[in-house]
Amino acid sequence: MTFFKRIDTLVLPTAPTVYTCEQVLADPIRLNSRLGTYTNFVNLLDLCGASVPAALHEDGTPFGITFVAPGGQDALAASLAKAFHAVCGVAPGAQAKLEPLV
Repeated sequence: MTFFKRIDTLVLPTAPTVYTCEQVLADPIRLNSRLGTYTNFVNLLDLCGASVPAALHEDGTPFGITFVAPGGQDALAASLAKAFHAVCGVAPGAQAKLEPLV
């Protein structure tokens, strides 16, 4: 991709919304497809990506971002995601403390 000659990474929302487990169980194909709105193209275009939590909405639901890099640049995407995660202060998942990315 020629735009990666001018930038190191794209930063995108990981998913457009958050669903409950009950909602996904009731309509798994449609809802899981929608969850990939901003990231489905990554593998299709031979790119790589790393997702990390970025913030919590007022209702406590998570918001994440994905660092997308050229194929083969997994270490770049992972290192940027790790650096962001280290300073954002948002714990992954439902944990009460910040866990380091491995």
